[in-house]
Order: sequence, then structure tokens, then C-alpha cells
Amino acid sequence: AARPRAALATRLGRLGRLLASRDFGALLAGSVVPFSIAQVGLLYFALPLYLEAQGVAASSIGRVLMLYGLCMIYLGPAIGRVVDRAGSKKYFIALGGLLGGAGMAYLYIDSSLWAVSMAVFLLALGSCWSSAAQTAWTLGLPNVQQYGPGAATSVLRAADKLGQMIGPLFVGALFTLVGIGAGLAITGLMYLAATVAFVAVAPERRQASA
Repeated sequence: AARPRAALATRLGRLGRLLASRDFGALLAGSVVPFSIAQVGLLYFALPLYLEAQGVAASSIGRVLMLYGLCMIYLGPAIGRVVDRAGSKKYFIALGGLLGGAGMAYLYIDSSLWAVSMAVFLLALGSCWSSAAQTAWTLGLPNVQQYGPGAATSVLRAADKLGQMIGPLFVGALFTLVGIGAGLAITGLMYLAATVAFVAVAPERRQASA
């Protein structure tokens, strides 16, 4: 019984060190989780309620939601090739956060259908840049190599699911406190702040281009 407990304690200790690291831990807290909160909170929770409250037809709401998928399908592969050829991936991750956060923050100024559509497009465009860079940047980290690339990728996916679970709860609480438009803007500002923190904390690591 002592051996399984010791092995479990060792695994938890290694996981704790990975999560507390300035590279992998900063990626989770500054990019992966905030993006998942913004994505699910905006697309699948806030957006239908927000546009319906403005009297937008259901067909128009569907077209706005389609922007995200179309951007990922048609722009994602080209952006992925650009990221693969670049030596530094960190700032592409940051670019994704800046685009997505800025689009949502702008909704505090303009709540029109055009502004909401632009917020969805920028979130999708930011996702193309950041998701293309995250995997390559993560696998090149010494902490990830020591922990195990496969296990670290599982932790990355678990953090993404955690953000998707928190998203509706977080955005819904903001809607209750400050209203829909301001709640979306605050979510965007928090995404921007998390991105800036990631840039400040995560070390710069150059990797071989594809």
C-alpha cells in the first residue's frame, strides 16, 4: 500500500511542478483557459441571448455563428503554415489573445449586429493563430519533455475542458451583475489581461521552423 501512495505522491508532485512552471503553467492560465471561457461564453451562451434581446432574427444569429466555423476552415490551414515556418511561437499565441479579447471588449462601445459579427470573426481569427502555435510551443518546452509530451497534452486538453465548463457560469454571473453588453466586454478585457500576463511571464523560446 505504501508503494502506490508513494507513486501517486510522485506523480502529483511532478504535475504540480508542471502547472506551476513559468512556461506551461503560464500557457494554461494566460491562454488556454481564458480562450475557452471566452469561446464558450460568447458563442454558445451569450451570443444567442444577446442578439435575441436586440430583436435579431434567428436566421441572422445562425449566420453570425457560422462566421466562426468558416474562418477556422478557410483561414486556419494558411495561418498554420505561417506559424509552422516561424521560429518563435510565443507571440503568435499572444496575437490570438489580443485579437479575441479586443473584439469582445469593443462590444462595450458598439452593440450592433456588425460589432457582434466582428467579435466572432476576431475570436475565430485569434483561435487560428493561437491554436496553431500552442502545440508546437508546448512540445518544445523542457518541462514538458521531462513530464512526457503525451501526458502534458492531456493536461492541456483537460484545461481546455475546464475553461469550457467555467465559461457559461462566468459569463452568466457577469450578465446578472452588469448586463449582457458590459459582461461580454469585461470577459474580453480579462482575456486581454491574461494574454499580457502570459507575454510577461512566459520565457521566450525559439524553435526550429518546419
